[in-house]
Amino acid sequence: MKRHISATVHGLEVPASQPVTRALTVPISMFVLALVSAAQLIGPEGWAEHGKPAWVKKFKDADLEKTGMLQGFGSVESTGDAARDRESADSQALQDLAKQIHVHVEGESVDTWAEKLEGGKRQTLSDVRSRVRTSVDFTLQNVNFRRWPEKEKTDKYYALAYLDPAAAADRVAEEIKALCRRLQESREMGREALKRGEIRKAIVFLLRARWEWLQATSHAANYEVLRRKHQTAAEGLIPGGLAALSPESLWTDLVHGLHLDGVSGGNQKVTEGQLPQQPLVARLRFSGEESKEGEAVPVAGVPVRFSLLNAEGALQAGVPMRTRGLSDAGVTASSSGDSEAATDSEGQVACQVLAMKSPSGPIQSVTATVDLERIAGEVREVDVAILKGWLSPLAKLKTVFVFEQAGVEELSLEQWVQRQASRLMKHAGWPKQPKVLVGAFTYRDTQAAGELGRKLHGLFWKFLSESGVQLLPTDPHGIGVLLRGEYQEDQEQVEVKIFAEDRAGTQLAAISAFIGRDKVSAFPLKLAEEPQRFEKHEAVLAAVSDPGVASQKDFCIQIWTDRGKAPVYQDGEEMTVYLKATRDCYVRVVYITADQQWLLIYPNRWGSDDFLRAGDTLELPGKGSKFRFVVQKPFGPETLKVIAANHPLAMPDGKQLDGAMLLGDPSPRALIRGMRGMRVEARTGDEPPPSPALAESFIVVNTQEKPQQP
Repeated sequence: MKRHISATVHGLEVPASQPVTRALTVPISMFVLALVSAAQLIGPEGWAEHGKPAWVKKFKDADLEKTGMLQGFGSVESTGDAARDRESADSQALQDLAKQIHVHVEGESVDTWAEKLEGGKRQTLSDVRSRVRTSVDFTLQNVNFRRWPEKEKTDKYYALAYLDPAAAADRVAEEIKALCRRLQESREMGREALKRGEIRKAIVFLLRARWEWLQATSHAANYEVLRRKHQTAAEGLIPGGLAALSPESLWTDLVHGLHLDGVSGGNQKVTEGQLPQQPLVARLRFSGEESKEGEAVPVAGVPVRFSLLNAEGALQAGVPMRTRGLSDAGVTASSSGDSEAATDSEGQVACQVLAMKSPSGPIQSVTATVDLERIAGEVREVDVAILKGWLSPLAKLKTVFVFEQAGVEELSLEQWVQRQASRLMKHAGWPKQPKVLVGAFTYRDTQAAGELGRKLHGLFWKFLSESGVQLLPTDPHGIGVLLRGEYQEDQEQVEVKIFAEDRAGTQLAAISAFIGRDKVSAFPLKLAEEPQRFEKHEAVLAAVSDPGVASQKDFCIQIWTDRGKAPVYQDGEEMTVYLKATRDCYVRVVYITADQQWLLIYPNRWGSDDFLRAGDTLELPGKGSKFRFVVQKPFGPETLKVIAANHPLAMPDGKQLDGAMLLGDPSPRALIRGMRGMRVEARTGDEPPPSPALAESFIVVNTQEKPQQP
């Protein structure tokens, strides 16, 4: 079969009538070579460009432009995923189309509509722009697209989005009319609620009206960009115009007409351990152009939140007004220091303080504010960011109830101790999360606790425990903080010094405070049982403090109990004694009772090993010991003394008494010096005798009866 073709390649023409047989051999080869050469010269992109539609090259379609269509262009490089690439090109084209509308709206219309919304004020301009963009999104729901290539894969994908502005304007106009119908209804319902004094309903209706107004005006701004000359202007779409439907005057009247005031409960004096006795009563009222006869009317049903400031505690809002007591049902207290309740028919709401810890400063307060979150929750259709801005003026509705700490002269002893305990725990040196051993509170430098000291000991234990401090019943190894105190009087006041110390006696924190003598008159400062006993105790201290023989600097001994170096024991409690020396030594432990009985309690008939190696701690009684030390009457300040020597010590004269040795009755000084003496023993070997060395130490142990259980 013979074929005839006609082709022109580089000027060589083959006639169509000539047979293909031999004549085609050379021209076809030249044709193929020419095609290859052309492909090399033009390249693959050149061949692709050859088939592109005109709108791809010019970024718009001339025919669509003639009909007034708005256009947007998009293009993306291929990623290998054709479907996703086409979608990306569509998105770019849509954004470009939206940008055409945005440019016109923001440049020409937004400021005008912002002025109409706020009477010349520009604070809502960002809200208008936000809604105009949302309106553009609504408009772009009916956009058409052209794409190239439509099916084939390529290195680049193109899209053209186009929109008929007149048709889009018609759709926006219908949306404006529907919004204005809802707007008019919300606005009128808000106005009627204001007249009836139903402020909570008015707030909700007017917030919805503002939202519908903002949407309508933003659509109108968009409509003005889209509409053609033959279409009605935005103001003509609604009888009377859009401006007549603005709810702004009603909203302004509402915001400026609300007042939240404190009725009672403020300026109360608060003392430690007590709470404000009166409930806190706040009242919400409205007075505006739309209120009844222009008078202030109570606002019912609006949530009011009470919050503690400068203190931790619990509140209960919604307590009854008449009984001034706590509510039995319906309202629960909040442990976080916040509580809320709605105003009653009189516009009032009350709150009771259920618990309140000591504040960091002298002033405590509770604020009452309108709970905006509850109100905002009823208007879910409004954009949250815009709603927050609209409600911000209501956040200024606030009343503050202030409580002032009572002066020192107004405090009872218990309240005074609670205040000092709080001061101490806020001291910079107070450890974080300490373990505390409460020691004795003693009179002046006697280390003896009178009735006041015992009372202070018990109160500090109580309030530290109630404050969450971990208290130690015993602390033999000194891991905790020792809390102790000293007090002394002048003509009108008693000064109390409180110390927090570590095991080495280093002071961590200290405070000093005064309290009137009339507040502690029921608790004698010194020993109440026998006034002379205090003087006798001071004489004992003088005796046991006399070293007799100078102690060497490199030889010392410590003594303490399982309750530290300022211990307090009650009737029937067991006491453990600890000794530690810097040299090998022999020890004697003497206990002087409250009625000046001198007892050698170690060595005793059940324990005779009196040797203590340097650096070791001797525990008396130790594990496996056949004796124990038990506190019993008489009670008061008692003395625990240790005598140590680098040589064996003499045993004093005395008689056995309950396992201890009741010492003879020389003067205290002579008795002590007698036990310091030496025994004469036979010398062995050639070792020289040691130079005599002596060390002594003592502590005061305050004992007392167990308090009667209430």
